[in-house]
Formats: sequence, structure tokens, C-alpha cells
Amino acid sequence: QPYPDYTAARHYDNEGRVIVLRLGGGAVPKTAAVEIPPMPEPPPSGADAKTIAHGGDLYLKYCARCHTMGYGMLPDLRRLTAEKHAILPEIVLRGALKARGMGQFDDVLNEDDVKALSAFFIAQAKVARSDEAKHALPALAH
Repeated sequence: QPYPDYTAARHYDNEGRVIVLRLGGGAVPKTAAVEIPPMPEPPPSGADAKTIAHGGDLYLKYCARCHTMGYGMLPDLRRLTAEKHAILPEIVLRGALKARGMGQFDDVLNEDDVKALSAFFIAQAKVARSDEAKHALPALAH
């Protein structure tokens, strides 16, 4: 997780919020608690362990600096829909989301690499779904 459980960033949505403090100014109002939806059912994948491992290596090298596995500012790639997996080559290799800030990686990745990344994301989504009950956040007191 990018934010430890003891931090406000893990529990409250502070995006776009500026807090100004002054002595004697009173309590800072809290925003709504972050509600992370359950991990969706990942699409099927017939990838072998070697392909998934290669995708994991590529994720660490090219994706992890922006896309964390968990709640963060950018999409958690384990949550990609089947439709997004289908257009992943367009996104990663041909810059389909360049206007929204997503880089284009055709200079360092190829179609097989994107398939390996997709297989890794699907495998990680399956792990996350099976572990969700163990890692559920406790209810927050308000």
C-alpha cells in the first residue's frame, strides 16, 4: 500500500484540499472517509508463470513508480477491466492516454511485453481478491 494504515491519507480523501491552520482556530474538519471498492473479478488469463514473472519485472521497472498496488493518485492496475486489458497495447505502446498524462513506452516495450504486463496485473488481481478478507480495513471511528 502506498499509504500506511496510520496516516490520514489512507483513510480520508484529501485530494485538492488545502488546510490553513492558525493558533486558536479550532479543529480541522475531516473529509469523508475513503471507501475502496472490492477488487473486481479479473478477466481470464492463460499465461504461464514465466510470462507473469516477466510482467512483474516490467511492472517494477516501468510502471511501479507511478502506479502503486493499492489506493493512490493513479489507477491501481490490478483493477483494469477486460476492456482496458484489450486496449492496453494502445495505451502503453501507442499513447492512447497521452493527453491525460500517461506516457508512451514503445521505445522500451513491445506487444509481448504488454501481454506479460497484462498477465501480471491479472495474476495480482486474483491474489488481491483472495486476500481481501484478510486485509480488510477496520471500521473508522468518526
